[in-house]
Amino acid sequence: DGGGGEGGEGGETESEAAVAPAKAAGKAKVKRAGKAKPSKEDKAAAMAARMAALSLKEAGGVLCACDDLPFFQRSGKYATKRKNMSMDIRIGDIRMCAGKQELLDRAVLALNYGVKYGLVGRNGVGKTTLLRQLSEGLIRLPSFLNVVHVEQEIAGDERSAIETIVQADGEREWLLKVEQALLDGDDSLEAELGISLNEVYERLEEVDSDHAESRAAQLLSGLGFDHEMMQMPTRAHSGGWRMRIVLAQALFLKPDLLLLDEPTNHLDIHALTWLEFFLANWERTVLIVSHDRGFLNKTTTATMFIHGKRLRYYGGNYDTFLRVRAENRAHSSAMAKQNERRVAHLKGFIARFGHGAKNLAKQAQSRMKILQRIQDEPCEADSLRRPRLPARVTGSMSM
Repeated sequence: DGGGGEGGEGGETESEAAVAPAKAAGKAKVKRAGKAKPSKEDKAAAMAARMAALSLKEAGGVLCACDDLPFFQRSGKYATKRKNMSMDIRIGDIRMCAGKQELLDRAVLALNYGVKYGLVGRNGVGKTTLLRQLSEGLIRLPSFLNVVHVEQEIAGDERSAIETIVQADGEREWLLKVEQALLDGDDSLEAELGISLNEVYERLEEVDSDHAESRAAQLLSGLGFDHEMMQMPTRAHSGGWRMRIVLAQALFLKPDLLLLDEPTNHLDIHALTWLEFFLANWERTVLIVSHDRGFLNKTTTATMFIHGKRLRYYGGNYDTFLRVRAENRAHSSAMAKQNERRVAHLKGFIARFGHGAKNLAKQAQSRMKILQRIQDEPCEADSLRRPRLPARVTGSMSM
C-alpha cells in the first residue's frame, strides 16, 4: 500500500545474496595481500560479488543506480529540488469514468498544501474511484509529490509489524544495502551506483534512519499495539489489525498527500482518538473518505463535495459544510420562487400584448428575451465560484 513501500518488501533476501559474495571477495583481498598475483579463487570471488550487484541492478532490485529506483526519494539532491516547488495541487479538465459511467466531467482538483479535506458525496458518485486514480497516476499529479493511499490490509508474512513498517521505507532500505555493498565491494561499484559512501551516510541522517524503529513503535502503540503484538509475525494478526499496520505504515512514510479511504474501520475508541489527534496536527495534505461524521469534524478543515460531476469546495469541517450548503439551498429556493413569480408575470404580459399594438408587441418581444434568459439561468445551491490557490476557502465554491 502507498507510494514508498515497494522497494522495502522482499529486499532482505536479495541483500543477503549480494552481501555474502561481497564478503567473500573481501576475504579474498586479505589472502592476496602477500602474493604477487591473485589466485583463481580470488578472481572468482571478486567476479561473483560484481555479478551479484549487477544482477540486482538489472533485475530492478535495491542496488540499481540512483536515478532508476522504484520508490520515491526524499533526501539528497531530490530534497533540494523540492524546496522551491509549490506543494499546492491544481489540475483542471478532469474526466473520470468507472466502466461506461461518467463520474467527473471537466472537474478541477484544487488542494492547498497542509489542508485536511473531507471528500463527501452520495454513494456511487466516485469518491473511492477518485482516490484510486490519484494514487495510481491515472489523474496525473506533479512527480515531485509523494502520494500514499491507505485502502486495503497487507498480506501477512513472517515479518513483525515493526519490520513491515520500517521496511516500507524503500529509500532507507536501499541506502542501508548500498552502504553494506560499498563497504564490502570495490571502488568501481561506487561509480556504478552513482553515490558515494559519504552521501549514503548524509542521506541516512536526512531520513532519520537511526530512529526509524522507535518511530514505527510509537505509531503502532498509538493504534493499539502492545510490545508483544509489535513483534508478532503479521500473518498472526487478523485483518483488522493488519489494516492498522497499513495505516501506521502510511503515517511512517510522511507523504505529501495522504489518501485515506474509511480509515476508522476496525479502530476502537482509543485508536480512533489517537488518530484524530495525530491528523489534526499533521502538517501535510490529507484527503479523507469516511462515513464517520464525528471523525470528519475533528480532523478536516475543508470539504470537497462531488456533485453534478464536478468537485465543489467548502471551507470548514463536515458540519460547516452541511450548514453552509443548507443556507445556499434555502437562498436558491427563495430565488427560484421569486423567478417563478417573475416568469408568471412575463408570460401574462406576453400572452396579453404579444399580438397587440406595435409598441406593446415590441415590449412583449423584449420580455420574451428576458423570460428566456431567466429560464436558462441555473439556480442551484452548489453552482458558485471556483477557489483560487493558495487562498483558504471560507464559503462554498464549485469546480
